[in-house]
Amino acid sequence: MERLRTVIQSYSRWTDLEDYCSRIETYLLSNFAIAIENSKVLLESICKTILTEQNEPFSTNDSVQKLMKATISVLNIPQHSEQVRQFGTSFVNMVQNLAEVRNTISVVSHGQPLDTLRQQRIDEISANFLVSSTETVACILIEFYEIEHPRAAAQREELYGDHPDFDTYLDDKYGDVMIVKYAYPSSEAFFAIDKTAYLDELQQFQGGHDATD
Repeated sequence: MERLRTVIQSYSRWTDLEDYCSRIETYLLSNFAIAIENSKVLLESICKTILTEQNEPFSTNDSVQKLMKATISVLNIPQHSEQVRQFGTSFVNMVQNLAEVRNTISVVSHGQPLDTLRQQRIDEISANFLVSSTETVACILIEFYEIEHPRAAAQREELYGDHPDFDTYLDDKYGDVMIVKYAYPSSEAFFAIDKTAYLDELQQFQGGHDATD
């Protein structure tokens, strides 16, 4: 599921989906019921994340089909074009088929007799097709949502040198700091020793107050 992993790595809010990808790949051929179960849960997780962030109500007992329909509605997919609307309808149909396959072969959910399960083995091509379809739907939902509702970029970590005016102020006022036999600018030493205090003083400096007394 490399394509989905690439999408996940591009958007930090989705990183927890990596666990589902690993389980799907692990059990794809050895226990397809588990792979299908995780495929369904992966899609549920995406839908619930989108619905939660958009303050759209849903029930913990809602089927994956119902969650998918609600998510498509939140994303306004039907409003973009007839082609996109058809994609949305296909999503729902695909998820419904996926759930039906899962209901048929999942020992955990429905306790099917082993003899029945042996007769319902799905070959490798079918398995890959179903999981690839799940991956495609997951990628489209995530990417569509990120385009329509981008998360504000995380604040970049403060680095020494980001505020040269403040550093110059500290260096001019306090000079160098001696550590062992080496001299360091006060601003650099202050930042390295207590970054939190440095940022507090920076805030005061930017507010027009005197820095460290």
